[in-house]
Amino acid sequence: MLIRLGLIGASLLFMAACTQLPPPPTNSASDIADVGHGDVSDVTAEDTGDAAPDLPQDAGNNGNNGNNGNNGNNGADGGNNGNNGTDGGNNGANNGNNGGPCAGAPDGTVVTFGEYGSCRGGVDGCTGTRDRVNRVCRGQVESSETERSPCSLDSPEEDMVCVPAGPFFMGCNEALDESCDAQDELPAHRVELDGFLIDAHEVTVGAFAGCVDAGACTEPPTNENPGCFGYCNWGVDDADAHPANGVTWDQARSYCAWAGGRLPTEAEWEKAARGGCDIWTDDCQAQTATFPWGNSDPDCSLAVYDDGRGGFGCGTMRTAAVGGKASGASPYMAYDMAGNVWEWVSDVYLAGYYGTDQVWDNPTGPGGDGDHILRGGTLTLGAFSLRSANRQAQAPETVRGDIGFRCVRDLE
Repeated sequence: MLIRLGLIGASLLFMAACTQLPPPPTNSASDIADVGHGDVSDVTAEDTGDAAPDLPQDAGNNGNNGNNGNNGNNGADGGNNGNNGTDGGNNGANNGNNGGPCAGAPDGTVVTFGEYGSCRGGVDGCTGTRDRVNRVCRGQVESSETERSPCSLDSPEEDMVCVPAGPFFMGCNEALDESCDAQDELPAHRVELDGFLIDAHEVTVGAFAGCVDAGACTEPPTNENPGCFGYCNWGVDDADAHPANGVTWDQARSYCAWAGGRLPTEAEWEKAARGGCDIWTDDCQAQTATFPWGNSDPDCSLAVYDDGRGGFGCGTMRTAAVGGKASGASPYMAYDMAGNVWEWVSDVYLAGYYGTDQVWDNPTGPGGDGDHILRGGTLTLGAFSLRSANRQAQAPETVRGDIGFRCVRDLE
């Protein structure tokens, strides 16, 4: 039963679908503070202390010691051309049978996507498993579905990531998740979506201030509002890079409209969080992961939540600057899709909606009035809330310090 919360409660495939991905993280949390919507830069391992060491510089792309190796079946880095290469041979990150980008690198190292799907050093938490859950060169998977409408990031100032058109499975994956809510997360069902762009980060206080200054948004609440419970970031000196929280559904919608976008539909949000059939290519329904990072249990290197040990917000008793948990990024490199703050989506809530007779093609929800839906979990709750299938209903006028949002844009 869905609970209404109280106050605290393929290079070819990917490049055909998304012609360009954002550059690797280069900016600190302080760089995020004063930018407008879309100008947020990724937070690096150096900036946050949450991320793992970088992959050796030459891994997966003509490694210093791997260029002349052969076959790379058991090479330390699995280079296609680097049998003994400590840094991996050409395309070693994807082609080695028993190596890969993580072998030979410190525990906690994985790869992110480079231009044209090649692997490059990243900051996520890899244990050496070379599969799509750990985001190892998923863009190098070929597929017959690569001719769909492309994603294009033509505006370099936009901090948005591309989610390509195509199907995904929405709802709880009973094969992998024992916590399915029968009323509100089942049955899992195939949904077709057009491609779209989604904010890589939750909208920050600094970004929201631009909308307020322009007269298009009203100010979010401060901690004088009892609904904040001390978590609201508006008016807090060091919180410009934290989520703009405490906002109502209407405030979130107004900001997105001012920024040239809209709130995501529930289906768009979930695909961005867990990946579509362009990611889970072998058996999309069976493979679709429980969390944005895969199926491993949450911890505070992956998300900002109540881990049951240190208290709310992984012991900080507040939100975190956006993008600080790079290990927990989604398959499309959207950050904080699990934890930190709940996120408003556009849909109205209806109990049992997944079991109704619908055409699941760009669904926008049941319509009408009533509670709206929150997604993504929160700093104030445990691991259950972080599941990508989890849904919570909330009155749209609610002020709560653990609610924020992000925006999407349609592809031209």
